[in-house]
Amino acid sequence: MTQRPLFLSLLCIASLVYNGLVMLLLIAAFFFRNYLAEMIRNYADAKAPETSLYVFLFTGLLLTGLAFYGVLKIWQLRKIGFLLFFLSNVLIMIVLYLFFTLSLWHLISSILLLFLFWIYAKRMK
Repeated sequence: MTQRPLFLSLLCIASLVYNGLVMLLLIAAFFFRNYLAEMIRNYADAKAPETSLYVFLFTGLLLTGLAFYGVLKIWQLRKIGFLLFFLSNVLIMIVLYLFFTLSLWHLISSILLLFLFWIYAKRMK
């Protein structure tokens, strides 16, 4: 069995924690959707109407779950994990752009994270 590099292990742990928390928040948002709709109306620069909140929550949960699964596969040193993680994060950025204004912080952090995982994907045989 191939040894997983320490930095890749740290990236995987951070990504698992982040995606797990986002999934929990999206599940909680289903139960507090009226409060969430009011927050979006008051504070967010939303492009989509409130009726598409279910679509956003379901799509976000699906894509975040796919990213979580991809990181699990990366943890097992499976190359398919890199592809799943990359595709899900690109789709998450597209969904965020369609529903909300994509923040510069989220864009830069996502690109940096994808780049760091890509470095390890290239090194795998």
